[in-house]
Amino acid sequence: MKKSETLTRKELYDLVWSVPMMKLAKRFDLSDQGLVKKCKKHNIPRPLMGHWAKLAHGKTVKKTALPSNTDKRLELIEFKPKLKSLFSDSESKLLIKDIAFQIPKRVHSYHPLIKEYRKLKDNKLLDQYGRHIFRNTSIDLGLKVTPGTFNRACLFIQGIIKLFDSYGWTLEKDTGYRGDAKYGAFVFVGEKLRFELIEPVTLIPAEITKLKKEDRYSWPRKEYTPTGNLEFSIEGIYGGGFQARWKDTTKVKLEDRLVSIVQGFRQAFEYKKLKTIKRKTEELEWEQRVKKNQEVIRSNKIEEARRNHLFELTQAFEQAALIRNLVSAFKQSGNRREGFDKWLDWATRIADEIDPVEKQAEILACYQHIETQEL
Repeated sequence: MKKSETLTRKELYDLVWSVPMMKLAKRFDLSDQGLVKKCKKHNIPRPLMGHWAKLAHGKTVKKTALPSNTDKRLELIEFKPKLKSLFSDSESKLLIKDIAFQIPKRVHSYHPLIKEYRKLKDNKLLDQYGRHIFRNTSIDLGLKVTPGTFNRACLFIQGIIKLFDSYGWTLEKDTGYRGDAKYGAFVFVGEKLRFELIEPVTLIPAEITKLKKEDRYSWPRKEYTPTGNLEFSIEGIYGGGFQARWKDTTKVKLEDRLVSIVQGFRQAFEYKKLKTIKRKTEELEWEQRVKKNQEVIRSNKIEEARRNHLFELTQAFEQAALIRNLVSAFKQSGNRREGFDKWLDWATRIADEIDPVEKQAEILACYQHIETQEL
């Protein structure tokens, strides 16, 4: 089944009674029980067990009539194709196995983007949390770490880039919805996953010395101290039902969570694919509703224009009839002035001119023209 298919209750009823359930279910990418559930939901009777065997032997079978339906929501049955996984069976099995790959402890040559970060690193350029501030980078790699964990963060990202590349997940720039961003994102078959590597910090009260009090400067009363731990996360994924954030614990370091990280990204790519398909489906349905609404509006306008033309013809017909009655009344009167017949001829000509009865070709042309003009 390559695309969605919508049937009425009567159409599915006819199919159910003409094709065995197991064979029919394959048409809709369903199991026979899945199709049975559809029939139960929409109150569609099914052949009893042995029905098709009796038919094969020429025996008479009873066909249950389709019950009437008062619920309009049950009148249509929609069948949607199964979504194929982004990953082949062999790839899926590979992702579940233990990963032999390890984050390197030293690197001879870093990825160009990491080289860029290492070149821009300035231990004096820190934010309020004591983390590095990287300015004018070509891609934002989501690094939010202190000088103490910077080297470890570079090695981790280097390893992740290499590991993900083996699955075909490439690091690219994500410009965002507005087109002016430069986030780093791993990309697979068109789906993008942004990420962040952050070092949590601990909030501690700032020590306000006697000297600081005396100089009357508003010294900050809070300070942050680095934890030395790292957290790696997929950004912008909410409610997916899978793990999208990993961090150091007292027992397991982030570098030892590669299996879980790979599985999380795999599920996130699948999740994003489903979201994209849903969004495109909703956009298509919305466009179809708009188009249908526009067609209804246009159809109503065409009908209104044709009715107005009809009313104009009716008025013209009535006026022509009135003129002819008037002319007839004048002719029947015995007292007419000299030269009045000329006026009567003119009035008759006007009646013939506005009378629509003899203008059928013109009326039909106008009827058809109304449908083609802009309304």
